[in-house]
Amino acid sequence: MIDKRSSDNQTETTMYDLAERLGVSVSTVSRALSGAPSIGEETRQRVIAAARAANYTINPTARNLRQRTSRTIEVIFPLAATGIQQIADPFYLDMLAVVAEALGERDFDLLLAHKVPWKVEPSKRNNRTDGTILIGQGQDMAALRAYAASNRNLVVWGARTPADQHLTVGTDNVDGGFLATEHLIHIGSRRIAFIGDPVEPEIEQRREG
Repeated sequence: MIDKRSSDNQTETTMYDLAERLGVSVSTVSRALSGAPSIGEETRQRVIAAARAANYTINPTARNLRQRTSRTIEVIFPLAATGIQQIADPFYLDMLAVVAEALGERDFDLLLAHKVPWKVEPSKRNNRTDGTILIGQGQDMAALRAYAASNRNLVVWGARTPADQHLTVGTDNVDGGFLATEHLIHIGSRRIAFIGDPVEPEIEQRREG
């Protein structure tokens, strides 16, 4: 779908205008302005120069419709809804800041949520995002795996387990548990307690370490 002139007397330059002036197709103008590698550098520069001269600006909504993308990533913090760990936790705030910065650098928007999609009615799920980042696995791994099986644009921050088929990003929890225990032993501790729910993969791996 490409911007067209409205039926009123609007004189704003469109891609059609640029294509007509340059003697090229509208798709060539679109690809040149989006930085597509299939367009030669000479043609790209001609299109960019013509767009600047005409004060042409890309309509983000129209561009996204053409590309069938929302350029929005949903970031879900499921732990924020438990009442035990909140998004105000410095760890989560730091992670959110890093993700937001990375998305911004790539011209993506961020949609923040706290309910995992498999606990939301299908009719109320957000289907207008290009992908989902889930910060934390929680305890219902079966539901997570079932959801991931039909939603490939999903990345989970957590612990990788043999049964997982989805992409997981995280730290070495086993080594982290080992280093923490080693430090306590080094400073003279002998009776060491572990506090955490091993139902969650990250917690279980830390206990293993």
